[in-house]
Amino acid sequence: MAVFFIGLEAFAGQSVPGAVPPGTSATSPPPASQPLSAVMIGILVAAPVLLVILWIADVIRPRSPARAGVRQLEPHPWWIWLAAAVLVFMAGQFVAIIVHASLGVPSGMNPPLKAQVIVNASMALSGSIAGVVLVRMLGAAAPMAGMRARWSDLAAGLWCFVLTYPIVLASSVFAVLVVTKLQGQAPDRFAHETLRELAASPGDPWAWGLRLTAILLVPTFEEFIYRIGLQSALLKATGRPWVAIIGTSAVFTAAHASVMPIHALAVILVLSLGIGLAYERTKRLGVPIAMHAMFNLVNVLMAI
Repeated sequence: MAVFFIGLEAFAGQSVPGAVPPGTSATSPPPASQPLSAVMIGILVAAPVLLVILWIADVIRPRSPARAGVRQLEPHPWWIWLAAAVLVFMAGQFVAIIVHASLGVPSGMNPPLKAQVIVNASMALSGSIAGVVLVRMLGAAAPMAGMRARWSDLAAGLWCFVLTYPIVLASSVFAVLVVTKLQGQAPDRFAHETLRELAASPGDPWAWGLRLTAILLVPTFEEFIYRIGLQSALLKATGRPWVAIIGTSAVFTAAHASVMPIHALAVILVLSLGIGLAYERTKRLGVPIAMHAMFNLVNVLMAI
């Protein structure tokens, strides 16, 4: 069975402000000897400082999520939450396969931009609808499980993203530096072919459709699978928030392994840890979705 997914997180690990030196093509790797820019140095300095502040504030210590209160997932067993994640995923995949077949795109061929938009939007929308239905069903019996969304979640998600993003950027800079050292040249700016296509088609209406899908639909679809479904299942099974956060982040990162290079996966892991922790700390459904959407928005803007 073909697996469709847009993976706009593929921007991770490459679009760092100031990372591309003057006179170097944005789509070709700069020389390995290029010195660090002031922006990159600032990011590498700011991130550890922010981590220290979060540690002192009891946000990221080993028992911090538990002290903030654990989401109450009863009466549903762990496998019900896992089944919800699988059902959301399968709903999206089922619709994507049907839509892809109806478009008549030959197997093994990179689909045109229009087809990518239609397939990915259909997948993410159908999966998100399935997620909404399942969340309403599960949340009715588990009111303290973090299944309710409020408009205020947008502001909370934005604030959590602001706290997380410098650390994500630092992981990007560090990962690129390591790869550059090992390979003798910096990796390609674009960690996914779709992103290269978006950057090459800034005025194409279908490119805007793909951008909107990445910002509005894909984060909702993926967060229903990973944070609301899988992370809840692991939390229920173990009773340990950090185990659930780390386990979910490992699966989330592995799911992107086939579409992006290893240095970008390091960034995805850090991002996922931040989103997972924010969900457990706030216990608000909209927070992980808002954070994911903000990450995709920032990276889409970088490719325009």
